[in-house]
Amino acid sequence: QAYDYKFGWIEWFDHPGVVAADRFIAVNEKIRSSMIDELGIPKDKVDLIYHPIASTRISNNLPTIDKKNSFRKFGLNNKSPIVAFVGRLNAQKRPNIFLELAKIDQEHNSGTQFVMVGQGELQADVEKTAKNFDLKNITFIKNIPELEYLYSIVDVLVITSEFEGVPLAMLEAMCAGVAILSTDVGDISLVLNNYKVGEV
Repeated sequence: QAYDYKFGWIEWFDHPGVVAADRFIAVNEKIRSSMIDELGIPKDKVDLIYHPIASTRISNNLPTIDKKNSFRKFGLNNKSPIVAFVGRLNAQKRPNIFLELAKIDQEHNSGTQFVMVGQGELQADVEKTAKNFDLKNITFIKNIPELEYLYSIVDVLVITSEFEGVPLAMLEAMCAGVAILSTDVGDISLVLNNYKVGEV
C-alpha cells in the first residue's frame, strides 16, 4: 500500500523486491495511476481501495446529539461560525496555515471561532505560534474520541495538508453535513466535486 503518489512509501516502489509483490493497494486514483503509468505495475495487480469509515455510527448518533451540550462541552458558542482543523500536528498537515487563517480572521474582527483538534510533534511550535499571534479566536482540543459531537456544531472543516490519500476526518465531517475547504491533494477534489460539499 502507498499513502501518496509523491511522498512516503511510494519512493520505495521502484525497488525490485517491492515491485515483485502480488498485489498493490492504492488509496486514491492518483496513486493508482502512478503505480501503473510511472512504475509499470500491471493494472490487474493494483486495487483501488478507499478508507472505510463508521458512517452508520455517525448518522445514528447525530439525531440524538444535544447541540447546546456540545457548544458548552467544547467551550464554543452558537453566535458565530465555527471553523475546525482535525488532524495530527505534523509537517504533512501544515497546521500553521490554519493558524494564519485564524490570525487574518482576528485582524478583520469577523468573530469566527477556530478549533484545532489534534496532537503531534509540532504541538509546541503550534502553541508558540498561537501565542506570538496573540490569537483569542482559537480553541485547542487534544483529542475527541467521537468527532460527530464536534461536527454537529462545526460549519467548515479546513484541510491544509501538503499530501493526503482521502482524509478520514473529511469523510466523517461530510457524513455530519459539514462543508469542506481543502488544499487540492489526493482524491479530495474528486470527492468534493462528486458530492458538491466543498471547495479546493
